[in-house]
Amino acid sequence: MINVQTFIKNNDEFIEISKVVSDSIHEEYIDGAIYLTINHQNIMSFELWDTIDDLWGYICNGLEEVSNGKEFECFFPDQPVKIKFFPVGFDRVLVQVGDKKGVSIDKIEFLSEMKKGAIFFFENLKRISPTNKELANDIISQVDSL
Repeated sequence: MINVQTFIKNNDEFIEISKVVSDSIHEEYIDGAIYLTINHQNIMSFELWDTIDDLWGYICNGLEEVSNGKEFECFFPDQPVKIKFFPVGFDRVLVQVGDKKGVSIDKIEFLSEMKKGAIFFFENLKRISPTNKELANDIISQVDSL
């Protein structure tokens, strides 16, 4: 079971992305957090906030790698926290963020739910940050093809 949500950081407050209004954010650097739980284990939360559009872009690249049976790892855009996706056998993925113990999940479920989360984020990004519309459309096309 996966739960993935995106929140935008506005001053010291986190607002779920679908509730953000466009005039409340700085379009060049959009800070936010991905709240991710897998099998009821917290993988990512508010303390790992970062440049959210870049972070989602990195994760989308990782989803593409995993869909091709490859390992993926990267760091958060502005902090030394590593994200790792490791295929385990044919049908599972081990997801690890930072120093936390990795969590194994069904590969199809992982890709499906993360894809939904990514598309939801980038569709909302187009609404709240029109200057990012082209980037968002490109990444949506990339993720949609998985």
